[in-house]
Amino acid sequence: MQGPCNGSSSRGRRWHGYRCKCILLPLPWRETSFLWQDSYILAALLTNSSIHASPSEKDIRNIVDVYNNIRVPRGTGMLKASIEQGHLYYFAGKEFDDYKEGDQVPWDLVYKTGVGINENWTWTPNDPKIERRKAESLLEEMQTLKAVL
Repeated sequence: MQGPCNGSSSRGRRWHGYRCKCILLPLPWRETSFLWQDSYILAALLTNSSIHASPSEKDIRNIVDVYNNIRVPRGTGMLKASIEQGHLYYFAGKEFDDYKEGDQVPWDLVYKTGVGINENWTWTPNDPKIERRKAESLLEEMQTLKAVL
């Protein structure tokens, strides 16, 4: 697939911005695999040993509650970080309020923003295996409580 910047390949990369000026930034695998991580956690919950072959309505409710408890905060954090990252790409932060289009922006401010853009790709690092273990542990606790009640 061809990108907008003179035939640059977009495989494994994203181009950003209106009228791209050939800014190509590699996205770390961990950040592009968000949906894979969701599927991984959900599959782990659905196949957990505390869930019977034909899960009850309560089992499904527990799975959904655990999934939301583990994954929704991550998704919310990614959304907020993505919005902040977008502001950096358009130089729309508080530090740029004194400048309008066409103004000369000091190089050190542009450089600092570029460094911030690169550093922000580690938005909210996580390990899906750790999240899976947390989710399974929480589900087993909920299932144990269900058995006691």
